[in-house]
Amino acid sequence: MNIIVNGATRGIGRETALLLAGEGNSVIVTGRNEKALSELASVAVPGRLIPCRLDISRFGMYEKTFTEIIASSFESVDILINSAACLVTKDFSAFTAEEARNTMETNFFGVASVILSLIPFMKKGSHIVNISSMGGFQGSVKYRGLSYY
Repeated sequence: MNIIVNGATRGIGRETALLLAGEGNSVIVTGRNEKALSELASVAVPGRLIPCRLDISRFGMYEKTFTEIIASSFESVDILINSAACLVTKDFSAFTAEEARNTMETNFFGVASVILSLIPFMKKGSHIVNISSMGGFQGSVKYRGLSYY
């Protein structure tokens, strides 16, 4: 399968990418940290991970390169996993406008932009998986920073 994992330089995204590559899938991994992307590719099954530097909060700056890498690597995309996210652990009243904007650019607008850019590569039966948190569920224990998250 041809898979893209955004936010693959650490956490759930990283482990998901390694697992999927280990199962024989071709995986394009994205993240802001080029060093972490290179390290990830070096520990994965050889030839299964394709690193692509991408800051989804500034997707417009990377869109052309991102779609060129996809077009040259895959005929189509079977699965998109959005794992990139931003969490500023502050009370609502302590957020700056810039922090609020960056959180929304990363967690909503960036993810939506990536999905829209991939529609031409996705066919019937393709899947989009958005990783989220329990913070949005009623009755779950909340912590600082979830107001914009």
